[in-house]
Amino acid sequence: MFWLKRKDENSHIELSPDIPNTTHCAMGLSIDLEAEREHIVIGEMEDIYRHLAGIPGATDKLLVNETRPLGKLVEDFFDTCTMRAKDAATGFWPETINTRPDLLIGGAQFVEEVYQSDNLLWRFLALRLWQEYRAVWDQPDSIEIHDRMDEITYPMRISHKSQIETWDKVYIYSNLYNFLSMDYFRYPAYVMYQNAKPLRVYHVTDLSGMPLYIHYLNTVYTKRAFFQYCKRCGKLFIANTNKVQSFCSDECRKAQQKENRKRYSDKVEDDEAEKDYRATYMYWYNRMKKLRQSSEIDPEKLAELEATFEQFRNEATKRKNEVQHSGQSTGAFKGWLFSQRGVFDGLTESLSI
Repeated sequence: MFWLKRKDENSHIELSPDIPNTTHCAMGLSIDLEAEREHIVIGEMEDIYRHLAGIPGATDKLLVNETRPLGKLVEDFFDTCTMRAKDAATGFWPETINTRPDLLIGGAQFVEEVYQSDNLLWRFLALRLWQEYRAVWDQPDSIEIHDRMDEITYPMRISHKSQIETWDKVYIYSNLYNFLSMDYFRYPAYVMYQNAKPLRVYHVTDLSGMPLYIHYLNTVYTKRAFFQYCKRCGKLFIANTNKVQSFCSDECRKAQQKENRKRYSDKVEDDEAEKDYRATYMYWYNRMKKLRQSSEIDPEKLAELEATFEQFRNEATKRKNEVQHSGQSTGAFKGWLFSQRGVFDGLTESLSI
């Protein structure tokens, strides 16, 4: 719970938002394309190092230690809170602390609220902004402090959603430098290794989230993978193509197939032409399926049947559409379909089905 106190009107406002105090907060990212997972660690830089080194007890000190589906961190960059983040950074400037207590209090409320969110990028930036305030509140105001506050909040003030939706279409022909301003590349990142088999690489930042964003995009695009939205659930995921919209998982694919079957069943329930067509089509299809699996049928005979089946399907679809949309006789269509069963039976009379 957020609270503050002040001894008198001339003294400094003491803030105590519900957020951990850090001295060297950092965020680490490891990407596993094969397993389709990302791993995020947030905490003191020393605790992250000790955790990756496998030192007992270090993991318990981490503030975040989470494995998530691939692409989740990139999705975190889509969220924005432009004005609130800007006001929070301004409220933490040394010159503002005593002249604009409303901005100061708003900044403390902001970091407390953001730290409680599910957006791990925001949680790190809230920790980093609060750490910066605690380090500079009693120092002389300077442009350097202003710039650093702005750099910390920058990823929260712009959305990268439109970039993700367009860059992957052209990145395979070029590189990220052609699509990003140099401001994206000004922030350094550490490279650390986890004591494990196989060796896991982490990129770690202690100021801005931007180097993790750049690393993520470069990792995905150089593997000729692409960000896509699942055509069923809408979740961002990593796909092997950007030309055909696909599903993020087998669960979504199967759920969509089930829904399509139900939609089709609902459609044909009151459509006599559709039901008659489907019954005759399946009559052909099931017998053709057995013939395709047979090792005894002559390949030339099978090819002849395949061509006849294709002709039937095209003609049946045409006639069905005429019944459904042009008012042709349902009875005539039903009689023609029945005759087509005789055609197939005649072609396969000497075959074992």
